[in-house]
Formats: sequence, structure tokens, C-alpha cells
Amino acid sequence: MQKLPNLFPRGATSTHRKLMKTPNLSILALALASVGCINRDDPKDSTISDMAGPNVIMVLADTLRADALELYGADIDTAPNLNAWAQDAVVFTHAESNAPWTAPSIASLFTGVLPQAHGCVLLDDHIEEDPPDALSIEEYAADSLSPEWVTLAEYFGEKGFDTAGISKSDILSDMRGLQQGFEYFKWFDVPDYSNESAMDVSNEGIDWLDSWDGSQQFFLYLHYMDAHTPYQAPEPWNSYYTEGIDSDLTGSDAEVNSFIFGETEPTEADVQKLQALYWGEISYWDSQFQRVLNKIDEMGLDENTYVVFLGDHGEQFNEHGSFSHWTVYQEELHVPLVISGPGLAPRTVTDLVQTIDIAPTLAALMDLEPYTYWQGNDQSGTMTGDIAPDDYVVSEHNIMIQASLLAADMMKLVDMDGTHLLYDLNSDPDETTSIAAENSDLVQSLSDILETKLQESRDIREQIVDQ
Repeated sequence: MQKLPNLFPRGATSTHRKLMKTPNLSILALALASVGCINRDDPKDSTISDMAGPNVIMVLADTLRADALELYGADIDTAPNLNAWAQDAVVFTHAESNAPWTAPSIASLFTGVLPQAHGCVLLDDHIEEDPPDALSIEEYAADSLSPEWVTLAEYFGEKGFDTAGISKSDILSDMRGLQQGFEYFKWFDVPDYSNESAMDVSNEGIDWLDSWDGSQQFFLYLHYMDAHTPYQAPEPWNSYYTEGIDSDLTGSDAEVNSFIFGETEPTEADVQKLQALYWGEISYWDSQFQRVLNKIDEMGLDENTYVVFLGDHGEQFNEHGSFSHWTVYQEELHVPLVISGPGLAPRTVTDLVQTIDIAPTLAALMDLEPYTYWQGNDQSGTMTGDIAPDDYVVSEHNIMIQASLLAADMMKLVDMDGTHLLYDLNSDPDETTSIAAENSDLVQSLSDILETKLQESRDIREQIVDQ
């Protein structure tokens, strides 16, 4: 197999890196002032941390690949506020998403099961035309999350938590079934992902925290869309990393789609420009994430609240011949995962974990009984080094008929509609050269394990949905 160039993010020259590390701080200060600041003299800012807890705040950055962050080895610090907060948290360096796009990834996050189990895997248009109650369970579950599943919001609600969700993603609109269990849910209807703004999500999240009376524990979910196309952050962030790149691209959906569908051939400068605009989106999001952290600190919630930060999937920048998120390669599956909260000391966990582990891990941290059908593992022990991590991670892209199995020894099987590829991520982290031909026995063994995992998922689905 022909090796492909590694263009992210280390393709920049040393001069370009220097430019990327030195944003105009005076402009940044003015921009941050425009989105507001904390008034510590306001009576509403008084702490209520002793009234309830522990709580959970889950912050999800859509389309954020791990290696776009300095925390995960990027050459630039695109998210300094995240980086600073993570110094006092548990950082999982090998967290994997169970799907490379939002609907199945979030459904797995919320239900603790793999995509083959929850069935929220397709993009069929009829969910926009018919209300869910007009469809059979089978039709509904093929595109949306069946009401038979218990989501994280429903799980916490059953335990007496206040639950709130705030999202800019249309995947979390009421037609997908992913709002199940939230007492309060705010979805910003943003046509074609235009005008994305992390400020809206942070504003709404801060307002909800202000309205919380402290009488019950809470689960708050914040879903940011800024790293998704179009890569068009507000200034000054949009121009942070673009100086010196010889490309006229603006980061629009139309430009990216023209590359995806082969209408236009990107130059190396085009790829670098899209990456730079993507980094700008991350830096803009980071400024708004800091406002949420400030609010947590202001209310005294930092000592009794678990804050979970993660990405739902990554993004491809021509590493495997395309853009966006349509494959099960690592640039789309390796995501950031950082957790802080009561009883957790700063730690780096290098073991393999996955999205479906989050529900059972939170349950264990909060001494709650887990659901028996959750396929994920409790990873609370990996935070202290007490127990072993996952042996295997399964990821699926059902639209493209792709699946992958990543083993703890970092051997990875990719199933492309029956064609098997094998990569050793220890020596080939960019997945440029398949070694399947010379390792047929290992391919067969991993393929058998993958099929067993998928069959387990289908069996769980039959028990919960298709009974």
C-alpha cells in the first residue's frame, strides 16, 4: 500500500509554527471583554457548593481530534485554557470513539452500548419528514435512538438529578431521540451549521447554572459545534494560524465538500489552510470553555462536581485521501478525554479506553448501580492504577460499512466491507501501510473477536428493542 503524507499538524515550517504560537493578545483581550466577565460583587455569584453534590458537567467538543491539542502532542497550543485545567485532572491519552460521526457516537455515549446495539446509525431523510410516533420501532431505531434505551440523562434523572442539555448540533434535535431524559433541553437551530458560536452554548449553560437552586444534584450536558465545518471562527481567532499560508480557502462547507466528492484537487497549502482555520475554531471554543470553568469556580462547584471533557469524533485532513469524518482511521477515532472531580488526583492514563466506558465509570465514581446491559467498562480504577483497561475497542461507520477493532497492544484491524487491513499503531501510528497479508492468522483472530463483539451488540439490541 502506498504511503500517504502526514500533513497534520507537523507539516508547518518552523517559521509558521512561530507565527502560530504568537496570537495578538491585545486583540484577544478586547474580544474576551465583549463576551462578558464575572462580577464577583454580585450576590448571585455567592457559592452554593455545600447544597448538593456530586454533580456532573459533561462538555463535548464536536469534531475535535485529539492530536489537534498540545495536550495530545500537537506542536501548537490551540487550547491553553483546556491545557491549564487538565493539569489538575485525569487525562486519558488513548481514548477512542465508538463511531466517527456524531449520531452513533453520542448514542453510544448516552446509552453505554455499541452502535450495532443502539441502532442510531443512518442518515435517512425520512426522520425530517415524519414524527417518530408515525414510525415503527424498527424504522425509528434505524435512524434515531429508540425510546427503549435509557440515556445518561434518564439514568441520572431516575437518581433524582436535575438534568439539562444544551446543543448546537442538529443531530441532537428532537427528531433523533437523543434528548430523552433531559428535563431542560436547548437546541440552537443553526441551518447548515452556519453561524456556529460557542458563546451561545456557554451563555445558556451559565444561565442554567444560575437558575439551579442547589437542592438536588445535577447533570449538565454542553455540546459545542465549533470545530465542525465550516471552519470559520469569529475574529481574531479565525486569523490566528493562517499567516503565511498561500491559499484563498475560507473554510466553507462548499470548499470541503468539493474535495470530498473529487470536484477539486486540494494543494498542500489548501490542506494547511483548512487545518489552520480548524485550529482557530478550537482556540475560539477554548475561550468559551474557560467561561464555564470560571462559573464552576465562582459557584464553588469544583470540589463536588465531576467535569468530563471529550470529543465525539475527529476529523480527516487528507491523511487517507479525503476530508471530514467518513472512515474508521485514527484521525477520526482518537479523541480527547479528560475528567476532573472529587477524589481524583492529577494523572495520565495511557491505557486504552472508549466512549462507552464513560457511563459505567461515572456510575462507579458516584457509587451508583450500573445498568446490566452497558457494554463499556468501569474505568475508575485506571485513574488510580488499580485495574486493567479495555482489551479491545470496537468502532463502526455503518453508512460506509466499515468497522475496526483496536487491541490493547495497539494492533488495529480495519474491516472495509469485508476487506481486511491491519496496522501496528506502535510503528505506524498514521496507518499508512497495511500488514494484513503477512499476518493472516492475526487478521483472522481479530476478525473473529470483532464479529463476536458485534454479535453481542445485536443480541443486546434484540433483548432491549426487538423483543
